[in-house]
Amino acid sequence: MDKLSELMKNHESRFIGGWTIPEEHLVFWIVESPSFEAYQNLGREPEIRALYSFTVSETKVLTPMEESRKILERLQ
Repeated sequence: MDKLSELMKNHESRFIGGWTIPEEHLVFWIVESPSFEAYQNLGREPEIRALYSFTVSETKVLTPMEESRKILERLQ
């Protein structure tokens, strides 16, 4: 975790916040990245993979509401 800021910077990502449920080894992170690929590359770092080894991990990609609206308008 000491290297988290450095790793985020290397992958042009920003750690917004994190929460845990220790008894369940469940971790919630909010990370802002320029692309999903940048986020995936961050997750391949040995230090991040070590965290994943004892926690539950699930990735959700969030899109700003305005961007989602534009996508839906194009589909109509």
